[in-house]
Amino acid sequence: AAPAGELPPELCTLHASLGVPSARVDNLLRLGSVAVYAAGSRVHFLDTQSGDVSYLPSLSGCAVGAIGAHPSGAYLCVAETGCSPLCCVYEYPSLRLYRVLRGGTERAYSACSFDPAGARLATVGSSPDFMLTVWDWKTEKIELRSKAFSQEVYRVTFSPHVDGSLVTSGTGHIRFWRMASTFTGLKLQGAIGKFGTVALSDISGYVELPSGKVLSGTDWGNLLLWNGNLIECEVCREGGLPCHEGSINCLAIDAGRIVSGGDDGQICYWDLSAVEAAEVTEEEPTFQLLPLATLSLAAREEGRAVAKVQSIVTGGDGKWLVQDAAGALYEVDATSWDSRTLRLFHAGGITGLDVSPAGHIAVTSGADGSVRAWDFARGALLHTSRFGAAASACAWASTAVDPTGRTIGVGFADGTIRVLECCADGLRLVSALKTHAARVRHLLFSPDGRLLATGADDDTVFFVSVRKSGCAPLGFVQLAGAPSAMCWADESARLVVACEDELLRITPPGENVDNQVSYRLPLELKQAGSEALRAALMGRLRAERERELSAARARWLEDHPLPDDPIEAADMEAARAEAERAEEEARGPIPPPQFTVRALAARAGGFDAAIEMVSGGESGLWHFPLAATPEPLREGGPANCWLAESLSGKYRLAARVDGAVQLAPDLAGAVWEGTYHAPLMSGGGGALTARLSFDDAYVLSASTDGTFFVLAVAEVEPDLSSAHGLAASLPAKQPDAIADVDGEAYSLEEAKQKEESDARALAASHKKRGLRARVTEIRERFRSLLARNEAMPPADRLPRAAFRIDPHLEERIAAESGLRLEAAAHELAWDAEVASLTLGKLKAKYLEPLECERTALHGLRSGRKVHALRIPRLTPQQQAAIAEVHAAVDAHAVAGTELASSRPSSAASARAPEAAGAAVAEVGSAGAQQGEPLSKLEERAARHAARAAAWAELNARRPAPGYAAPEDVSAIEQARGAMGDYLLKTDPNYKVSESMRVDAQKKQRQLALLDESIHTLKTSFNGRLLELQQHKHRVVAVLNADQGRLEELENALHPDPKHVPPLDLRGQKEDPNRRYHVTAEDLAAHASEAQAAEVGISGSDFGAHAVRANEQPPAQTTPMKKGSPPDAGPLALESARSELVIAEQALARERMLQERCELLERREESIASFDGALDELCAEKSRLLSDVQRAELRRWVLHRELLLLREFDQRDRSLAAKLDKAGADKSELALKICECQEKLEDKRRAIESLLERDRALMAEFDGAVGERHKHREELLRIFRRKVKRARKPPEGLDAGDENNSEDEADSESDGDDDDEDEDESQPPPAEG
Repeated sequence: AAPAGELPPELCTLHASLGVPSARVDNLLRLGSVAVYAAGSRVHFLDTQSGDVSYLPSLSGCAVGAIGAHPSGAYLCVAETGCSPLCCVYEYPSLRLYRVLRGGTERAYSACSFDPAGARLATVGSSPDFMLTVWDWKTEKIELRSKAFSQEVYRVTFSPHVDGSLVTSGTGHIRFWRMASTFTGLKLQGAIGKFGTVALSDISGYVELPSGKVLSGTDWGNLLLWNGNLIECEVCREGGLPCHEGSINCLAIDAGRIVSGGDDGQICYWDLSAVEAAEVTEEEPTFQLLPLATLSLAAREEGRAVAKVQSIVTGGDGKWLVQDAAGALYEVDATSWDSRTLRLFHAGGITGLDVSPAGHIAVTSGADGSVRAWDFARGALLHTSRFGAAASACAWASTAVDPTGRTIGVGFADGTIRVLECCADGLRLVSALKTHAARVRHLLFSPDGRLLATGADDDTVFFVSVRKSGCAPLGFVQLAGAPSAMCWADESARLVVACEDELLRITPPGENVDNQVSYRLPLELKQAGSEALRAALMGRLRAERERELSAARARWLEDHPLPDDPIEAADMEAARAEAERAEEEARGPIPPPQFTVRALAARAGGFDAAIEMVSGGESGLWHFPLAATPEPLREGGPANCWLAESLSGKYRLAARVDGAVQLAPDLAGAVWEGTYHAPLMSGGGGALTARLSFDDAYVLSASTDGTFFVLAVAEVEPDLSSAHGLAASLPAKQPDAIADVDGEAYSLEEAKQKEESDARALAASHKKRGLRARVTEIRERFRSLLARNEAMPPADRLPRAAFRIDPHLEERIAAESGLRLEAAAHELAWDAEVASLTLGKLKAKYLEPLECERTALHGLRSGRKVHALRIPRLTPQQQAAIAEVHAAVDAHAVAGTELASSRPSSAASARAPEAAGAAVAEVGSAGAQQGEPLSKLEERAARHAARAAAWAELNARRPAPGYAAPEDVSAIEQARGAMGDYLLKTDPNYKVSESMRVDAQKKQRQLALLDESIHTLKTSFNGRLLELQQHKHRVVAVLNADQGRLEELENALHPDPKHVPPLDLRGQKEDPNRRYHVTAEDLAAHASEAQAAEVGISGSDFGAHAVRANEQPPAQTTPMKKGSPPDAGPLALESARSELVIAEQALARERMLQERCELLERREESIASFDGALDELCAEKSRLLSDVQRAELRRWVLHRELLLLREFDQRDRSLAAKLDKAGADKSELALKICECQEKLEDKRRAIESLLERDRALMAEFDGAVGERHKHREELLRIFRRKVKRARKPPEGLDAGDENNSEDEADSESDGDDDDEDEDESQPPPAEG
C-alpha cells in the first residue's frame, strides 16, 4: 500500500529510455554482448545483438553516479548519488543485490573500479569531499581512504601490473597512488603528476603500459608518457602535428596496440613498443610518431558532420563499443573497421519536449542544435533536423492551429524561431523569423491557434501571428528582465508572464498593429497577483513571528509565575512587555518576501504557479484565480520547475528540481511520484520538462543532462488507433516552404532600426551631395569670371576687391568660425581635461619613475634589434644613502692622508743607505776628477772612512732604547684592533675584530653601493646604445644621400627604373621620448590623411577643384643637351656626333660606373660596419644582463641580510636596555646592601656595648653575692627579672611610644623569666 498522500508506485512504469548522458566520462561497460551504461537513476543493459534494453533501478531511488564491472564479469558495482550515497554490488546476470557499501563519500560517487584480482574496490567521491576509498567489498569494510584531489576526479583504476598501485585523473591533474606499509599500518600515498614545462591539462583518458609507465591524453591533442609522477616525453605526429585535433578523451590497449579517441571523432592505432621506447633530446623535446591506422566516425549520421569519441571499450572478440559524445553509440569491428550504430540520441542536454495532439509522437530540442521526432510508444527515433544554433525550446501546436496536428514551433539560442511540419520522412521548414537578439526561453501557441508568443533573454515577449500561409511578426513587449515562465490564461485572452518576482498579465495585440517604424508594442503590463501573493506571504511571516512571540511568552510565564500581589504582577507584566518590545526592536522589521516563479500552468478559472523563496529556499505551489486572492495548493519540499496539464484535462503533471516527476488528478491531493533523472544543478541551472501523451497513456520527461524517459500509465489503455492513424496519414516531405534565416543576421527589430538608420543616413548623404554640387557649381562660375577678367585688357580689368560682393563676409565667416571653435573647445573641455589628467597620471605612474625607457635599435639589414635597458630612477632614499656612503669614504680618505703626512717618509728611510753609497761614490769620483792616481790602499781607506762617517751620522739619529714613535704606536694599535686574534671561530675566546663586524649600517652601505653599481652599469650601456643610435642617424643620412646620387647615376646609365638598386633601411620608431614632439610636417600629413579619408568616405568631388586649382602643370621634359650634367637625362648617342664627343661620353660613363661602384661598396661597408657594431652591442648586453642578474641576486641576499641585521639590532637594543636596567638595579641593590651593612655594623656595636654592660652588672652581682651564697640562685633570678636594660628609643618616637616600648621590654623580660622558670623546672641533665 502506498503511503498517505501518495498514489501507488505501480501507477507508472518505465516503458522506454531514449536519452543518454553523452558527456559523462567512463560511463560505458561491456559484459559479453551487453553494453552497460547509466542514465538517471537506471542502469541500462543493451543487448548489442537483438537491441533489447533492460533496466536496473538504483537502490535508493537517486541517480547513478558511476558503474564498474568485476574482472570476472560476475559482479556489477553501482555507485549512487544523494545524501550519504550507497555503493551497491549486484550479481550478474541475475542482478541480485549482493553487497551494500556505506560511508564512502558525502554527496555522490564519480568513479569506481575493481582491482585485477577482484578482491578490492576503489571509489572516488564528488564534491565536496573528493574522497578516494579502497574497500574490501566482500566484507563491506573500508581498508584505506584519502582525499583524491581538490577538484573533480573523472577516473580511478588499479594497476594491472603492480599490485597495490592506483591511478586517478580529472580536472587539471593526474595522481599516482600506492598502498604503502608504514609503522602505523597500511597507508595510501599519492604522488601528484608534475607537468613541469608542459601546460596544465584536464586528463580524462589514460592507460598503463606493460612497463609500468602511464600514457595519458591532453587538452591539445598530444600524448604524455609518465614515468612515476614525472613526464618522460610528449608524443605527437610527425611534423609537430598533434595526435588528435582537440582533446584526447580515452585510451586503451588492444592486441598489443594503443587505441586513442578524441574530440576530432577519430580512433587511432599507435605502436606500443615505439611509445614505450620513446626518447627525446634537448633539440627534439617531443617524440614524433605516425599512427598505424585511423578511423573517422564523422558523418555517420545524416546531417551530422562532427563526432567526438568519449569512450572506447575493447573486447577479446575484436568488437569495440564506442561512445560518441556527438550523439551516438557504435559497435566497431577492430579488424575491418566497420561500425554499426546501436543508439542515436541528443548530444548534450534536452532543452525542450512536447507531444503530438493526435498521436504517439514527441518532439525534442537539444543543445546540439538538433530537433528530433520520436515514436515513443515503440521507443524509436523517426526524424532529425539540424540547425546552426542550439535549440532552446519547442512546442507542438494544437489542432486549433493545425487540424492535422503536424505543426511544431522551435526556438533557438540565436533568437530565431522556426516553424516545422512533421512529415513521414522528415521535418519540413515552414517559417523562420529572427524575432529576438538572445536565447529564446519559452515558446507557446495560444489555445485558439491565433498567436505564437515567445520569451527570450533579451527581456522581451514577442507575438507572432500564425496563419495558414505562414507566420507574420506583430511586435514585442519590453520587460524589466528575462521571463522565467509563461502561460496562456483565460482562453487566449491573457498571457501571464513571470519576470523576476513579478507576475504580469499582458493582453495580446490584434491582427492590425502598426509596426512600420518599430515592432515595439504599446501594450499595458498589469499585475497578475504578485502583490496579493506578496501580501499573503507577508501575512504568513507576521503570523509566524506572532507564534514565536506567543511561545516565548508562554515559556516566560512558566518560568516566572505571576505573584498574588497585583502590584508585583503588574510590574512583572510590564517588565515582560518591555523585554518583548526590546526583542522585537532587535529583530527589526520583517523584510518583504522575495520569491522566484519557476513554472506556470493554465487552469480553469486561473493559473497555477510554482514559486521558490529567494531566502531560505522554501517552495510552494499556488493557485491564482482570475479575480480572487491566491490560494496555496502545496507547501514545502523541493521546488517545482515544470507544471503542465494533460490535453484531456484529467491529469496534472509537475517536475521538481530534485529530478522527480509527479502525476495526479489534482496536485493538491494524492500524487504519484517517481525519480528517474539526476537533480538539476544548484543555482537554477538546467531544466526538466514533462508531458502527457494525447491519450494520457504515457508520461514523458526529459532533462538537460540528456536523459529522456517514457513511462506507461497503468490505468490508461493507449489509443493505438489514433496514433497509427496519424503515422499513416503523414505525407511525404516536400521542399522547405521558405529559405532559412542566418543566425548571425539582425533580429527583426534590429533590422528595422538599422533600415531606418540607413534611410536617414542615405537622405543626409543625398542632401550633402547636392549641397556640395551646388557649391562646386558656384565655385566653377567664380573661377570662370576670374579667368575672363584676367583675359581682358589691363585697362578694362576689375580689381580683385571688386569681386567681393560682401566686404564683411570674410569677417563674419572668421567670427563665426571662431565662435564655433570656442564652442567646440567648450564642449571638449571636459574630455580634454580628463584626457590631460589621465595622461598626467599615466606619466607619473609609468614614465616619470623611469630614467631611461626601453627603446629599440634596429639593424640596417641584419634584422637584429637591441633594446635599451629600462632603468628606474634612484629613489630619494637610495640617493641619500649613496651620498652618505661617498661622504664617509671621502672622510676616511682625508683622515688617511693626514696620518700619512704625519709619519716619516718610508722612502726617505729607504734612501738612507743609498745616500751613504752615493757619498762613497762621490768621494771616489772626486778623487778621480783631481786626476791624481790613488793606490788601492788609499782607495780602501777612503771607502772605510766614508762608510764610518755614514754610520756615525746614522747612529747619531738613532733613538733611545726605550723610545717608541707616536705614529708607530698608533699604527700598531690600529693594526691590533683591525687584525684580530686569529682564533678559531669555535674557540670560546674567539672575538670578531672590528673590521670584520657587520651591522645594519654597513650592510646598508653595501646595498647602496651595489644599487649604484647596477645603475651605473645600465646607464653606461644605454649611453653606448644611444651613441650607436646617433651614429645610425648619421649613417642613414649619408646612405640616403648616396641613394639619391645612385638614383641619378642609374637614371643616366639605365633609363629603366628597375635597374636602380634598392635600399631597404628599417625605419622603425626607435625613440619613444619623441612621442610628444609634433612638427608642422606631422600636422600637415595628418590633415592630408584626414582630408583624403573624408573625401573617400563621402564619395564626392567636394573640394577637389580647390586642390587642383593650386596644382602646377607638370614640367615639360626636354632632351639632354650637350654639356649638360649626367642627371639631366639618359645618354643617347646619335650617329651624327663626332668621335670626340663619343669618347667624352664614354669617359663620362666610365666615371659614373666607377662612382656607382664606389657608392655601392661604401654603402655595403657602412651597413656591415653598423650591423657588426650592433651585434657586438647585443653580445655585450647578454653579458651585462647576466652580470646584472647576478647583482640582483646579490642585492636580494644583501636585502635579506639587512632585514636580519635590523632585527638583530632591534634585539640588541632591547637586550642593551635590559642590561642597562639590570645594571641600574644592581647599583641600587649595592647601595641598599651598603646601607644595610652600615646598619648591621651599628647594631653589632650596640650589641657589644650591651653585652659589656651585662658583663659589668654580672660582675657587680658576683661581687655583692658570693658564689657560695646559699640564696644565690634565687637572687640571681630576681636580679635578672627586675633589672631593666636601658634601651635607647628609636628616632622619631615620642614619650608614649617610649613607654610602649618599655612595656614591651617588660613583657619580653617576663617571658624570659618564664622561660628560665621552665628551664629550671626541668631536671638537670645526667652527668657522665
